[in-house]
Amino acid sequence: RLLTKFDHSFQLPEIMKNESLSILPTSNSTWRIGSYSSFVKLPPQDESLENCVKKSLPNWLQSLSTEMLTGEGAVLNAAGVSGILEDFCEKEMVSTISGKGRSGNFDFKIENKLGELEKISVQSSQIEIDGGFEGRKALHLFEVKKRYASDINMRQLYYPLRAWSGRVKKPISTIYMTYVGNIFTLFEYEFSDLNNYSSSSLVKTKKYLLANELPTQTEIK
Repeated sequence: RLLTKFDHSFQLPEIMKNESLSILPTSNSTWRIGSYSSFVKLPPQDESLENCVKKSLPNWLQSLSTEMLTGEGAVLNAAGVSGILEDFCEKEMVSTISGKGRSGNFDFKIENKLGELEKISVQSSQIEIDGGFEGRKALHLFEVKKRYASDINMRQLYYPLRAWSGRVKKPISTIYMTYVGNIFTLFEYEFSDLNNYSSSSLVKTKKYLLANELPTQTEIK
């Protein structure tokens, strides 16, 4: 399973790159290989601090700092406690989902390199959700990476979406978040057709700079 976990196209083996092939799980022990367009390009990385919303961790926190954000869980916690998630999604949310689970059974269509739609059936494939936060209006599912690549495998957003679309009645938003050099970049994708893997589109993106709070005038005095 780990040998087939290609989150970005550059991770594919050379033989698959040369033959324009991709691989998708269909269960916990079976996969489908084909000329599928499973990766979606990200906007070019913008390393400037322009258009960054500045956020900071509360100064009373001792168990979480910018130097401690070594894992995806810590990154998501920092985004939550600094107000980044609240600003991007909803003001009132609670953490409800994290970790590994099963996708359930579903069918979907995916576009191949010829522009044709092929049908794939999934039966209880393993999925992993870095974080799920439920608000009054929607359920927000997050995929977190501590790197910025040129593309993402939309499987990371689509499979969790299909798993939870049958479990809750609220709308579900799927959000890809990167953390590089103290900058959080969030991308919200939506699927115009829930049954079509290839129907995703980027609907919102925003950047945040995680920095220490400036001292107040009273503290300076």
